[in-house]
Amino acid sequence: MSNKKYALLFALACSVFAAPAFAAPIALQTANNLNGNQPWSGVGVKFHVNAPITVSSLGVYDSGLDGILGRTVLSAFLFNGANAVVASQNFAAGDAMSAVGAYLYKGMAPIVLGVGDYTLMGYGWDSSNMEHNCNMDASPCESFTGSALVSYLISGWTATGSDAAGTLPTSFGATNFFSSANILFE
Repeated sequence: MSNKKYALLFALACSVFAAPAFAAPIALQTANNLNGNQPWSGVGVKFHVNAPITVSSLGVYDSGLDGILGRTVLSAFLFNGANAVVASQNFAAGDAMSAVGAYLYKGMAPIVLGVGDYTLMGYGWDSSNMEHNCNMDASPCESFTGSALVSYLISGWTATGSDAAGTLPTSFGATNFFSSANILFE
């Protein structure tokens, strides 16, 4: 066999056994405001998974794109339709995080979310690390992903604004008000 035929066979074999190309993870939401305006603990979004997705990271809104300031600990909690915690992460200054847009993310062991409803909530915002509520200043609200894999349902918030991490929302609104917690999924 000639060297050209060996090269062709080698190239063909490499293309068959090459690692698959992976799509970049999709953010559930995009913040349309870079500065927060509300120190509330317990704001988020309810969404529906239309086809199974794999969540690889949880994230929190980074007001001012300056990281988490002071001793604040922000938290992101993901609940299933039965209100059980599926995943959670805490975020503090000095933690290893990746910045994507106006969010700080921490990777996690991937989890598959099946078809159904889920609630994603963020907790712990204070005067140094505020979430953004578009209802407070008539600015553009959060943009929900354009992926057909998920659908926006409603926004949610807790009763007092100082609720502990893991508290379920008690109030709901049709508009996607909050830049708070986020996920990256495929």
